[in-house]
Amino acid sequence: TATNPLAMVEGPRHMKPRLLPGTMAVGTVAYACVAAGLACPGAAMDAPMAEMCAPGGSGVACAECLANWRFDGHQCVPCTGDRTLALVLFVVGIVVACVFLASITRQAHGYGNFNRAWLRTENTSTLMSAVGASCMLVLQIMALLDMTKALWPLDVGGTLKSTGEVFSLKPMQIECTMENPRSMAVQRTLLMNLMPLIPLSVLAGCYVVGKIWTKEGSKYLPSPEKAVSLIFGVFSTFFLTISSSAINTGFALIRHPSGEASLKFFPFLLTTDSEVLHIRIIGVIGGLVWCVGGLALVTYVLRVLPSRVHDHKFLMMVWPIIRVWVPDKPWWFLVGVIRAFLLCLSTSLFEDGQWQLVYLVIILGFFSLALFAIKPYTDSLPACAEIVGSVGMSVFLVAALPYQNAASGETFVIVLLWLVLATLGLVVMVTAYVCLQMWRHRDDEQTYTFRGVAGLVWTTATKGLPTTGRHSDLMVQRHSARLSGRTSTSSNEGHVVSGVQDGAPSQPSVAEAPRDDGT
Repeated sequence: TATNPLAMVEGPRHMKPRLLPGTMAVGTVAYACVAAGLACPGAAMDAPMAEMCAPGGSGVACAECLANWRFDGHQCVPCTGDRTLALVLFVVGIVVACVFLASITRQAHGYGNFNRAWLRTENTSTLMSAVGASCMLVLQIMALLDMTKALWPLDVGGTLKSTGEVFSLKPMQIECTMENPRSMAVQRTLLMNLMPLIPLSVLAGCYVVGKIWTKEGSKYLPSPEKAVSLIFGVFSTFFLTISSSAINTGFALIRHPSGEASLKFFPFLLTTDSEVLHIRIIGVIGGLVWCVGGLALVTYVLRVLPSRVHDHKFLMMVWPIIRVWVPDKPWWFLVGVIRAFLLCLSTSLFEDGQWQLVYLVIILGFFSLALFAIKPYTDSLPACAEIVGSVGMSVFLVAALPYQNAASGETFVIVLLWLVLATLGLVVMVTAYVCLQMWRHRDDEQTYTFRGVAGLVWTTATKGLPTTGRHSDLMVQRHSARLSGRTSTSSNEGHVVSGVQDGAPSQPSVAEAPRDDGT
């Protein structure tokens, strides 16, 4: 037969071939089940599908779930709760996120005013968003680990599974709203690849509104430049998930004892099925648009940046690319995006769980070494968050390697994961505290300094302002000089008194502009 005999054991007294737990058979062909093999309890070779698979399962790898059941990445589970409510909550969440994105496109201190008030707001949001992006990357790596074939202790596996379900929209129970699992696989792939269009469309709309109606000094209408900058921010923050949806959905495979292969995301679909071709076409288009197109756009921006450093509007549009890096290292943004892209390839390039972990360790390890050698960050807290995320996850994955062969060191693996998450949580709390103090000292002339354990200076802020590099400082200086030029002209024409316009707040001089010396 076409069955690999290694997938079977003989029953008592050599009666009927019996499949090992973690495998199942369709006819005389044996198939491996995903993850820990929970979907396949093991059965006699000619057993009916109801006995061959765990409750609710059928088809190849017992992953083609029956009506009112869904595949959670390990086995078929019942559809629970009100599916309409889940869909409503999903839509409401999307709407809330879009409203939030639209609301933060406005320049609260007046469109075009690059003064200290603007710098204070931008630096506070930069500090929070940079640390938040590092936290989001760790969560996306955890979701990626749930997709690998690596073995995990029960507690770690449960945590990774929960994280993976969030990023793959499993709680929405989309499968439960469709009767045909095969058409569902194609439609789900299409949905995941179209998801980035939602924030892109909202921010593009804000850009159009800003271009048409927003005037200089406006506080309530969207800033077109900030809308573009948020596109870069969202793109970079979720690039690992975006890339994974485009690439891994159609190209991450499971090899079966028979030599056939099926999709890791949809194990019941063999690579010879017609639905796989549709999924791969969608994935290739998504990869070209989001991955290749995104990387090309960032590369273009970095290439023209040196010639546009005096263009305030251009700098605002590419703010996420320059905001937290020292002035001569904005290319580190591209390094981070490439790192996310390389990480997502782990499940497509390798089918063995141990090799997948080794590949991830190599990527994170090289990035961590480069981080220490190049020192691209201007602020301590984002650097700390990045170090905890990259180095911490590297050490965690190294500790998980022995567990793949001997299932040893379970406690150590569990402790390491929670230590990384706890440390990252500490950095987030310190960041929140610093931002609060920055807000409290926003009108002070004093220097606010937060000191951590052993006197380590985590961040320093003058007037509550952490430095974010010379680009923002120069923008403040040029804006002040421009206003000074306007004031001088107006004074000669008799429209101002004592060099200050009626009703306009006085602007800081060039000498008052924040320095890039850490004070």
